[in-house]
Amino acid sequence: MIWLMPFLPFEAIDSNGQTVRGTMQADSVQQLELTLRQRGLRPVSIGVSQPSASPQPATPRPVQTPQKPINQPINQPTTQSRQISREVPVLAHQTINSSPVPNPATTVKTPELTNKQRFFLFTQFASFARSGLSISQMLEHTSAKMKPKLHASFAEMVQETSGGMALSESMARRPILFLPDQVAVVKAGEQSGQMEEGFQQLALQAERANGFRMSLGYFFIVFPFILLCGVGGIGLQKASQANIKKQFDADGQLPVVGSFLTDIKGRLGSEFLLAILLAVGFIVGMILLHKYPFRKFRHKMGLRLPVAMARSRSETVERFSWAMSSMLKGGASPASAIHIAAASIPNLELRDRALKAIGSTRENETLASLLERSGILSPEYVHMVQNGELVGDTPGALNSIARAESDQFQAKTTSLKVVVNVGTMLFMAIFTAVLVGFCYYLYASGMVKMLNDVQ
Repeated sequence: MIWLMPFLPFEAIDSNGQTVRGTMQADSVQQLELTLRQRGLRPVSIGVSQPSASPQPATPRPVQTPQKPINQPINQPTTQSRQISREVPVLAHQTINSSPVPNPATTVKTPELTNKQRFFLFTQFASFARSGLSISQMLEHTSAKMKPKLHASFAEMVQETSGGMALSESMARRPILFLPDQVAVVKAGEQSGQMEEGFQQLALQAERANGFRMSLGYFFIVFPFILLCGVGGIGLQKASQANIKKQFDADGQLPVVGSFLTDIKGRLGSEFLLAILLAVGFIVGMILLHKYPFRKFRHKMGLRLPVAMARSRSETVERFSWAMSSMLKGGASPASAIHIAAASIPNLELRDRALKAIGSTRENETLASLLERSGILSPEYVHMVQNGELVGDTPGALNSIARAESDQFQAKTTSLKVVVNVGTMLFMAIFTAVLVGFCYYLYASGMVKMLNDVQ
């Protein structure tokens, strides 16, 4: 026998503020609430039949004959009727006061995504969220376009979300595949009904990271090249010095090209091997440094450079402001939303500082008090939020801050690229000057020694 899911009535508000009433198949009230939010609707009540202004023609529905017990009864008034608070909406499998933290006992080992792959992934997620597909369908369609090594991970996520697990919780079980700040952004989207906007934020983050890493890649290519050129230049100078002495001792009777090539082969073998090992070691070290286990170390070291620190601060304020605005639009109280907003900060070092500064919160605590304690926003931005509270448009004030910091982030990224490029050119110039000076020293000292030996 087939177990059919029951039809549950609901009332919700769409993005235009219009009331939407209807029924939908779902195995539980929580599952229906999650589905509505994924479709951009804000639930008002579920499981309560709403009076209609005019009689509607009855439509036949399938006869439901469940053959196994349903976990949540739908015919009892105590469980059928559940009004959803607009102040703190809580979804199934989620905790308001903290971001999803992967439990080592339930963490799943997965491959790591590149920034280019993350951009493709979240762009596809945003497109599917806009179309109204369910989370499991979205994962299944996206998985078909990813590399084969990721199919198993996505297949497991399809099973988990089909069974009622929230997407953010499924992502949190795979911390290498989905970074902690990405999990928090998805959770904010789930609770605010802005899944599409959340995925667009993550796609933008991946696009920025990919572009910035390409500019850093020039330095990682130049350094091994300079290392090889330096070793080669010193080796050529030593070979030339030895060949000059041989020619001088033989009164110029040795073949110039042949004897010089012989000296080069004898001098450069071991030195070039050492240079190649150093260059390969540098490249391998940079690749390992960009892996997931060293992510916090990279973020912490990056904050030591003033320009990089300013860039990270702008990204932090932008992401935090967007997440807080989304949560407040969804009806969450500031005290319940600030932890998720802080957990969405991309820089792990700044993220940990913010969460530690926020600490525990009280539901009646004002947003201004929370923001002052967190230290995430500057005093000027805190005043903007206070003004937003006075006029009843706190999400609008936070959105304005996010847009302003987005422009600042782009400007500071450009500045950091200039610093990296100028630093690379200065490094090349200094290295070249030192190499020329050292080669000249070898040549001069060799000539002096040869003349002293002749005398």
